Amino acid sequence: MWTRKELKTRAKQALKLNYWKAVLIGFILILVGGAAGGVSGSFSGASSSLSFSGFNNESVDGSGEVVKINSLDDLKEFLNSSLDEFKESFSDPEFKKFFTIFLISMAVIICVVSILAILFSIFVTNPVTVGAQHFFSRSLNEEGDLNHLARGFKGNYKNVVKIMFLVGLKTFLWSLLFIIPGIIASYRYLMIPYILGDNPDISTKDAFELSKRMMDGNKWKAFVLGLSFILWNILSVFTCGLLSIFYVMPYQYYTFAALYRRLKGEEMPVIEGTV
Repeated sequence: MWTRKELKTRAKQALKLNYWKAVLIGFILILVGGAAGGVSGSFSGASSSLSFSGFNNESVDGSGEVVKINSLDDLKEFLNSSLDEFKESFSDPEFKKFFTIFLISMAVIICVVSILAILFSIFVTNPVTVGAQHFFSRSLNEEGDLNHLARGFKGNYKNVVKIMFLVGLKTFLWSLLFIIPGIIASYRYLMIPYILGDNPDISTKDAFELSKRMMDGNKWKAFVLGLSFILWNILSVFTCGLLSIFYVMPYQYYTFAALYRRLKGEEMPVIEGTV
């Protein structure tokens, strides 16, 4: 059996020993995770720039003339005239052609960007995640080696990519049955990145079965363990995420790495010089 206090104490000891390396690994995870969604996010950012920065009682009609809106009737009249102008534009064949090309172009761009983000996540983010979890797991009892970050690439890369892809796919499919099954599935497969870090050559079946066995009876406790960081995460918001980068995130990673080692049956010896 394990306790949250035991794991967190062990995580703090490891963080004290490997502080700057742990912060660097956590920051790299932020970068590769953000890169997967950053491109598509740029489109939402661009579209948001079209939103209104405020409201006043003036608008502009199609001729460029400023129109005063001082009552609901004025507003209604302005909206009706704008609607009429919009309908008139759509009756123009050239405008229809332009608008159709614009919509098709945007749809193609969004699809391409989404596909690139998914591919980046599958072939880059997932292996980096395996390497990062391997670093936190291996540096629990000793000084960390940054070379562990490349574990997902230097090991059986194809196997790592395949299994991590299946983890995401299965979690997604379970989420389609409403949110809770997806959450349960994510905790059922929680140990797979650590397992792959230790054994990149493990078969898909063995990886999933081992994670299921390790998390059997521990999913709820692991969920509560994650919730125990909620106040830290809220506080991080007020520091613009700096607290998360420089403390909370590596602290969490070490805590769950300690959970993995504990579920493997390993003890949590105190590191000399950290207490």
